Amino acid sequence: GDIIPEVVEVIKDLRTGKEKKFKFPKKCPICNSQILRSEGQSAYYCSNKKCFAVEREGISHFVSRKGFDIDGLGERVVLQLMEAGLIQDPADIFLLKSEDVMSLDLFQSKRTTKLFKSVAEARNISIDRFIYALGIRYLGEQSSYDFAKYVVAHKKQSKRVIKKEIIEEKQQGLFDFDIKEKEEQFSILDLLETVSSFSLEEINNIDGVGEKIAGTLDGWFSDKSNQQYLEKLYRVGVTLNIEAVKTSGKLSGKSFVLTGSLESLTRDQAKALIKSNGGKIHSTITKDTNFLVVGNSPGSKLKKALDMGAEIVDEKKFRQMV
Repeated sequence: GDIIPEVVEVIKDLRTGKEKKFKFPKKCPICNSQILRSEGQSAYYCSNKKCFAVEREGISHFVSRKGFDIDGLGERVVLQLMEAGLIQDPADIFLLKSEDVMSLDLFQSKRTTKLFKSVAEARNISIDRFIYALGIRYLGEQSSYDFAKYVVAHKKQSKRVIKKEIIEEKQQGLFDFDIKEKEEQFSILDLLETVSSFSLEEINNIDGVGEKIAGTLDGWFSDKSNQQYLEKLYRVGVTLNIEAVKTSGKLSGKSFVLTGSLESLTRDQAKALIKSNGGKIHSTITKDTNFLVVGNSPGSKLKKALDMGAEIVDEKKFRQMV
């Protein structure tokens, strides 16, 4: 469409007659498990949740910029750590030691220092980004925020007692970090307790979630292995920040779409401003879009917004709104 390409048509006139019909494999090329496709959907998936490739993509998503944003953990580094047997799930990242990685090809003293600094800083994360980082199917950036906002508004305190592992690693003089256990305003265990109290119908009725997402959310948090995974993340010191999730604000109930490049803000900074003021961010223009924030070199969204009746605001006016 605009940023993401759209297949408009098949140009059959360019065919030579030598083309062959593509057949999707029935077995995963990595783990040899069965490949499945749900009825009415185009995507094919490996049925094995423990498939090496599935786990690798899950970890890469977890550490990505919109998730935990751990600098120094690109796809190649994640792959090497997995192949070395140092990490099996994202929680293992917070148990790494400098001596574990120093011998690996992609690590040098400078990179190691940078990595452990980024890992330490990532331990405290906003609840919406934490939920997004879990990689729950169909759950995008905005729907993670919408769900997090509902969770915070209906938060419950967990009665689970789990001994927390406090990590105090002296990184061979390369980096020194010290994590102290503290009373958390809202922990991962509280998140689990709160979501467990929701019925499927209640999740389905959350603004911005919907039936398809509700089903995957309910199934994910009900899964025992996922509950144990959340407990592990709690034990290794991951803490949640709920202050970034606003249930009200100047932009409460308003929906925004961004197009073009802004001069004084990055796209992520503009999104953060909208969210911190209670507004919503969407990637496409719909009849429910209230504002299109227009920067330099706007795309086709501008014409669509005009057709849909959304209000067009430039960067200066947007700044005044927030």
